[in-house]
Amino acid sequence: MKSRIISVITAVVILTGVFHGGECLAVAEDVQPRITTGAVSVSIDKEFGDLYLDMSGEDFMKLGFELGDGVDLSLSNGYRTDNIPVYNGYYAKYGRPEIVVKPDGSVVIAASRASFEKMSDVEPGDKALITLREKGAYEEIQETLNLVYSDKRSDFDSAEQFANFYEIKGGKLKKGLFYRSSSPVNNKRSRAPFAEKLLEAKEIKHIINISDTVSEADNAQYQYNYFPRYYNNMRSAGNVAFLNLNSDYRSKEFASAVSNALLKICDKRGPYLIHCGEGKDRTGFVSALILALSGADYEEIRDDYMKSYENYYGITESAEPEKYHRIVELKADEILYYLACASDDSGINLEKTDFKIGAVNYLRYGGLTNSQILYIKCLITDQ
Repeated sequence: MKSRIISVITAVVILTGVFHGGECLAVAEDVQPRITTGAVSVSIDKEFGDLYLDMSGEDFMKLGFELGDGVDLSLSNGYRTDNIPVYNGYYAKYGRPEIVVKPDGSVVIAASRASFEKMSDVEPGDKALITLREKGAYEEIQETLNLVYSDKRSDFDSAEQFANFYEIKGGKLKKGLFYRSSSPVNNKRSRAPFAEKLLEAKEIKHIINISDTVSEADNAQYQYNYFPRYYNNMRSAGNVAFLNLNSDYRSKEFASAVSNALLKICDKRGPYLIHCGEGKDRTGFVSALILALSGADYEEIRDDYMKSYENYYGITESAEPEKYHRIVELKADEILYYLACASDDSGINLEKTDFKIGAVNYLRYGGLTNSQILYIKCLITDQ
């Protein structure tokens, strides 16, 4: 009888995973297989500094990952960061790592609006390992910011809305001087012909193309079989500045290129057009910079930024207040805290902040002198 009791106890010990030595082990029935990608090769996107996994979004999700999960990331070069989000868009705050499962089916490791390549010192041949940390850790943010737009003109009320084409207005900025839009030259999202027609109607004289090189603009025309006559005539006349910038508006490269482009075009006759791909994020920062220099207040800069989200997604404060304020907090306010030289936990009141000083400091950071900055300001504002 005694031997039977010992046998039963031994079986229970084995099944419950309790061993000598005081080790903390899970009960056998609660052990779950670890959700991980294993070591995966990555390629580096030199434009944005993102890493592309050698794995499709479909295969990534089949492993058990879901949008809104928190995951741990490690690279074979020794870089590691824990509990970062999995999203289907760039929703993290500036410079924060995130995994983005993009609509085109790719999976990228990004540092939101900054360069993950520079942050992690990754090199060709390095590999990434992604492991689930917490289910649904970022689910609320994912659900709030889950944004998808249509590429069909018929889904929008006007050509201006579809092309995200509108005037930059606020402060003492001269009326009818600056416009912003999606790309009039790259027709990947079917908007270029509409943006092209609108810029011609406004008799735009000079353009700042934030996103492309000359060759990229040329290649896009052949790739999508769209050749914008008015845009190309302006380019032939030397009236299009190609900046080839990623989304890292805090970088020296971005500040220098934008500052010098503004100095050059403001010495020429307007009106001017500023665009990137969607005319939303990179263009949104440059627009905010111009408005800040022109003395625009918080509400004017915020409204200019959020007009793009109304155009693309129909998001307004009255229609979708939760999404609206979350995007303001994540995108517009982040830019304005930066221009105010403050962090989002500094306690400053953005609605009572004068952003002119921040704009001047940014242009100085970009290499301009005080006299050059004053020259730009005098040309673009009503004194």
